[in-house]
Amino acid sequence: MTNDSFSQVLKKRLFAAVMISAENCPKLIAFSKKIKKTFGQHEIDVRWVSPQNWHITVWFFGDAVVDIKKIHQALKKVAEETSAFDLDIKGAGAFPDELAARIIWAGAATTKELRTLHNKVGAALNLTDDYEKFMAHITLGRLRNQHSVKKIISPFLRQKLDKIIVGELVLIESQMQNYGSAYNVLERYPLTSK
Repeated sequence: MTNDSFSQVLKKRLFAAVMISAENCPKLIAFSKKIKKTFGQHEIDVRWVSPQNWHITVWFFGDAVVDIKKIHQALKKVAEETSAFDLDIKGAGAFPDELAARIIWAGAATTKELRTLHNKVGAALNLTDDYEKFMAHITLGRLRNQHSVKKIISPFLRQKLDKIIVGELVLIESQMQNYGSAYNVLERYPLTSK
C-alpha cells in the first residue's frame, strides 16, 4: 500500500482483525462441513462465508468517515508492541441468540492476549466500547431469514477445534455486495515473535 492511499480521509467500512488460515485449521474445516450439512438437512437457507474470509474482528471502526493514515499508524504501533500468541477455536453459537439466529459462528477463546490486543487498538485511536459485549468469533454463515437453531447447533456447542497462532493484525475494508460482504485486506501488521 502506498503512502498516498493512507493520506485519505474517506467513508469506508473498516475493521481490524485476525485472519484465520483455513489450511492451519483442519478441525474447523471439518466442523464447517458438518454444520453446513446439518443446516442443509433442515432446509435452512444460509449464505456460508468462504474459509478464505474467516477472521476474528478485533475492532470494528464502522461506516464512519475515517482517517486511514491514523488507523494505519495506530495498528502498526500496536502490532510492534504486541507478541504473537496462541488462541483456541472451539464451539458454535448464534447471534443475536439461538432462538432467533441470523449469524452462525465458531467461537474463539477470549484470552488475556486477545483482550489486550482489543484494548490496545481502542486506546491507540482514543476509542471506547462496551468490552463486556466483545465476543471473539468466526462468522461461518448468515441466515437469510431469522430462525431458531438451538436444536441444530446444540451438538456443536462445546466441540474443541483448533489452536492457532495469532501472528498478525490486519486492516480490512468490507464492501457490501449482492451476495454478502467482500473483504479487501488493506494492510498486514506482523506481531512480534513469540
